[in-house]
Amino acid sequence: MDTEKYDLLYGGGYSIKEYYMESGNPRQMRGASELLNDCVAEIEKYLLDKNVKKEHIIRSGATLSAKVPHDAGESLAFNAERIFRDYCRTANVAFVVVPFNNDYLAVKKTALDKYENRKSIKYIPWDFQNSEDASIKCEKTKLSIRCPRCRLRDAKYHTQHKNTEVLDLCTSCMKRELKSGDTKYNFRKECGREFDYEYEIDDVSDLADSDGRIAFLYADINNLGGIKLESFEKDKEFHIRVEDLVKDTVNTALKEAMTYTGVNNRGENKLCAKFEIIARGGDDICLLLPGNVALLTAKIIIDVFDKNSLGLSISVASCVANDTTAITYMENITGNALKNSKIHSHSIKTKPSTVNIRFFERKSDLFPLSAYEYNTFLNVLGKVNSIPTVVTALRNIAEARKELAFDEEFDLFYKYYISRSVAEIKNNKPIFDEIHNTYHGVNPWLDFITWRNQKLGSEVIINETY
Repeated sequence: MDTEKYDLLYGGGYSIKEYYMESGNPRQMRGASELLNDCVAEIEKYLLDKNVKKEHIIRSGATLSAKVPHDAGESLAFNAERIFRDYCRTANVAFVVVPFNNDYLAVKKTALDKYENRKSIKYIPWDFQNSEDASIKCEKTKLSIRCPRCRLRDAKYHTQHKNTEVLDLCTSCMKRELKSGDTKYNFRKECGREFDYEYEIDDVSDLADSDGRIAFLYADINNLGGIKLESFEKDKEFHIRVEDLVKDTVNTALKEAMTYTGVNNRGENKLCAKFEIIARGGDDICLLLPGNVALLTAKIIIDVFDKNSLGLSISVASCVANDTTAITYMENITGNALKNSKIHSHSIKTKPSTVNIRFFERKSDLFPLSAYEYNTFLNVLGKVNSIPTVVTALRNIAEARKELAFDEEFDLFYKYYISRSVAEIKNNKPIFDEIHNTYHGVNPWLDFITWRNQKLGSEVIINETY
């Protein structure tokens, strides 16, 4: 029996989205993601060097917890913060240590409370943010300007991207720029798939579909913090399974959705590397995609995740906009949409997976939807797309829904309108009935017009291939 005394070390990055989104540049986001992975791995390596056992370390996204020797806890927490700061200079980080005992639930609650308190008093000194870093082997800038990426700090270093774009960046942005490797490498390695077409993503416009649209997608596991496990060992096993599930979900969604982003000269769909993985770990997923695969990617994420054996559900949100729209603005819209998606899940007794899709600034009367409601929506949308004259009918019914305040009045109008319509509408009455009966009490008709006109990948959903 192990009689050694331990402390619980707990902490990591917080408000990480601010670090990802500081500049809104895909290369910077990619670099931030890689730096976060590297710094957590470096902290784990540091703990192993300090004789912490590997089975006593739990990694989950940008956070880490570990059973550490009782007399070394505080120094380990201090150095973990230092390592994190060395890698991710302007990311928020906090580590704490609490005594470990057999009541693991009480120990973890104490650690979380102390972590929240530590977060409230932590700040990044401006002198540190604006200082140089000896690990950066770049020429120092001769210009006295603000960094063009973050627009917050002074430019410190000078470099060129692909021998064309001249960059004078602050220390934090330069570290991200230098780290902005190819996240698609990990996708290829884990999925065992090569791409028929490679895309170099340097700007958001490189991600646009043929109509110049991009999609920002967030997904977040519901109530992960509410899972109570009575031992450190069970907690570690659970987080490993969650991490594997998140990776498998993202890889499967990208593998299938990317099939529809490129067509070769024989008209065959091919697998194309046109995406950015911003975050894929812990309970978070963050992707940048072509706009025409937003609906499909959300569906696959939910379908794959809902097959898990952990009893978890996931909420997905996406904003689709023109590629000239600021990524930071799209992130804000997507973040709010994700909150509403999670609220919708909590409002349903079974706490299902949910999805909320926004098309730029347009307010939706239909979303958020549960997984079942979303699949129904996609199925109906696919049928609606096959009716050439459907838009006029949808618009007329939508206008009536806005004008008629009572459901009874609208029901009478709806039956009258369908009975007097052209044969094409009458023959497809079951499709209109499905919209009318499934989404009673809201006005989904305009949503179907919006998504039909955009053709955001729904034409391939009816013939599922995964």
